[in-house]
Amino acid sequence: MDPSPNITDCVDLYLHVWDRFGEHHFSVEHLVEQSVDQDARFLNEKDEAKRHLDMLVEYELVNHDDGQYWVHCLPGEDLSAWRERTRSPEAIYRLVQQANQQRERESQLALPETFEYGNEKFVSVPADENTDKMDLASVVAKQTNRSSTFDGIVVRSPADQIGYIQQLADELCDAEAMGEADLPYYFEKVASNIRGEHKDNLEYHLYLRSVL
Repeated sequence: MDPSPNITDCVDLYLHVWDRFGEHHFSVEHLVEQSVDQDARFLNEKDEAKRHLDMLVEYELVNHDDGQYWVHCLPGEDLSAWRERTRSPEAIYRLVQQANQQRERESQLALPETFEYGNEKFVSVPADENTDKMDLASVVAKQTNRSSTFDGIVVRSPADQIGYIQQLADELCDAEAMGEADLPYYFEKVASNIRGEHKDNLEYHLYLRSVL
């Protein structure tokens, strides 16, 4: 029998899910595929991620129905709101608030990875064929908020997904479309290249300059 998930890992996953999906529904498969948090070891395997999610369902922090999960108790709500939605939330609420504060402190100290092209600096933003415009806009906002100076972003993806990433970039370069994503800027294409030493592990880089 598999051991029960560690409650600290469950809280970390809960906050990761909130950052990634907000109040939107998601599946275990989507969670694992879309994860950009390489430190979240419980996201490496579908079965392990499901065990953590199911424990969050038991705590009533997350709801589950027909293969879909969604956040039930929001981390920004106060304890009284949680009491209306779940039983005996005090202990888990305290853990969530402590973990959230720790994440905020760490995010203020951590700087996103950047690449230089020409004399400009571009913040690294991962993407793949499962990423849509709103997904990417959310990651862009998070990454660029952590960087005090940048000229744009570099969208990084597997090299065999160039066509899709180019289409996605077209949306990022559409001022009206980006207005819907609540970003204060849109982008213009600068350049692109392929990086990697082995043909089976190549990465596509698309450099986009931000335009206010």
